Amino acid sequence: MKRDQRAARRLFVCCLVFATFALAQDEEVIDEEAIDEDTRTVSWLPAQCVPVETIGFHDGAEAEGEPVESFIPVNFKSVAFTLRENPTLEDLLDEDEQASLYMTMQNEDSGELFEFTCQDVLGANREQGYSCVNTPPSDILMLNPRSMRFSRAAIGSWTFQSTTALRTGSSLFVEMGQCYSLDDEAFESLDEASDSN
Repeated sequence: MKRDQRAARRLFVCCLVFATFALAQDEEVIDEEAIDEDTRTVSWLPAQCVPVETIGFHDGAEAEGEPVESFIPVNFKSVAFTLRENPTLEDLLDEDEQASLYMTMQNEDSGELFEFTCQDVLGANREQGYSCVNTPPSDILMLNPRSMRFSRAAIGSWTFQSTTALRTGSSLFVEMGQCYSLDDEAFESLDEASDSN
């Protein structure tokens, strides 16, 4: 039990490090302004996001007599997703509920849609970015619009599509990766190269 608690603390610290890391990177700078105030659009969206790795813990359904809450480290199947701006939510919500950005995330494998509400945040080196949560808040997405790096953490069995044994019980994970603007020439050349292989 104490080992599981230590492992859970380590995962929490890992999530914080990944979130800070995603906002601190500035390798790929977008030439356009991140948000065009006149048209209320986000220039780097839509974007496709590709995880580098998805790791975490899984608590499978316990057989009779086995200890409860026995989390084991797992490498989950990483699944790409697409992010799109969702101006409809901005129009429907009251002024008190306004956020900096509303996004829809679509899972590339299953096609499932998740709605995210984002707030402006400052990361390491005062780098601006977004902290986004879904409703109810079981998934958090941290995104740096300059470097297009992201980190994501979630809890719940609905999050994962892996082997049958991992579809029961509960899970928590963290992943980091890179997003590419679908309007970006670099992404188009990367996409063409993968199609030719």
